[in-house]
Order: sequence, then structure tokens, then C-alpha cells
Amino acid sequence: MKKKSFLIFIFFIFLIYASLVSSEYWNELTIGQGDSRYCRLFNSCTVKDLNVTGNFTGNQFYGETNIHPDGNITVIINTQDVHENITGFNETTSNGFTLQGDNSLVVDVAGRYQADFWVSSSGGVNRVYETCLAINNEHATPHAHRRQGTPGDIGSMSGGGIIDLEVGDYVNLQVRNVDGTQNVDIFYAGMRLERIGE
Repeated sequence: MKKKSFLIFIFFIFLIYASLVSSEYWNELTIGQGDSRYCRLFNSCTVKDLNVTGNFTGNQFYGETNIHPDGNITVIINTQDVHENITGFNETTSNGFTLQGDNSLVVDVAGRYQADFWVSSSGGVNRVYETCLAINNEHATPHAHRRQGTPGDIGSMSGGGIIDLEVGDYVNLQVRNVDGTQNVDIFYAGMRLERIGE
């Protein structure tokens, strides 16, 4: 009888403890700096896999920079089929990147990133131009390309891909003239990087 009473007592203690744990740990659990409930419960502050069935919000790492000049910016093409940086970026929104000069986003947080770019341009008649993103001056995404039409024709190119970045890497938006050395006029351009994983 004493043993049975003791087991019932332990069972009720367990129910009370479970109720306290449930109310403290699972109501609006926030995993991050300043909230150590996850760390105390699981004896670890590292979240390896997190499955979310509702909404997820957080402070993500991203970088976007644009150029939208009054008129245009001319990129000088010195050599056929050689990439040149597009310069003049002055509209930047970022968390985890730093704009270096007027043409590079410098990486503050390593990881795998979704990368996108877009360009509105004009150039030499019947010339082929290609644009891409470059990491440390080496092209890193597939090229987008277009053939210039009549004089003054303005067209667009866009592209992107998944790229891996390390701290200190610099990312540029580049353009080249594949079949000549005709300069290119940039009317609008931009690039966006969003961290999606390790």
C-alpha cells in the first residue's frame, strides 16, 4: 500500500512539473540571444534542424544595391570579351554586407546565397553584351546576354544563381562586349544576395 501511494505521489509530481515546463518553454519560444530557455531545456544553444508549421520571422542576412542615375553611366570596354565592373551603385539596403566604393558588396557573414541581378543598357549597334555576378573578380553566375539593336535601343538583361560566399569576399556586377569593344551605357542596374544556408 505504501509503495502504491508513493507511486501515485511521484505521478502527481511529474504532472505538475510537466505542466510548468509546458507553460514556460512552449509559449512563444524564441531561440536567439537573450532567450536561454532552449539552451537550458536541451543543454545546447545550437539549432541544427528547425521545422516550422506556422509563420517564421527572423533577422536574415541580405544585401541589395542599385544604380539609377539621371541619364546613364558609361562602362568603358577596353578589350573584347573581358569583364568590366559596373560602377556607380549608391542605393544600398543590407544586413551582413558592406558597400565598398561604388561597385562591390563585401560579405560579412559566410554562407550559401541566392543571387539575382538586373541591367537596363544600351550599346554598339548589333553588338552582343553579357552580364554576370563575379566573386573576387571571377564570374560566378551564368551570363545573361542580349544583342543590341538599332542606335539608342535600350534593353534589359537579368539572371542569377546559388553561390557560396566567405567572409571578405567581394561581389561585383560585370558586363562584357563579346564581339567588339563598344562601350555600354547603363540606365539602371542592381544585384541582390540573400542567405539561404550554411
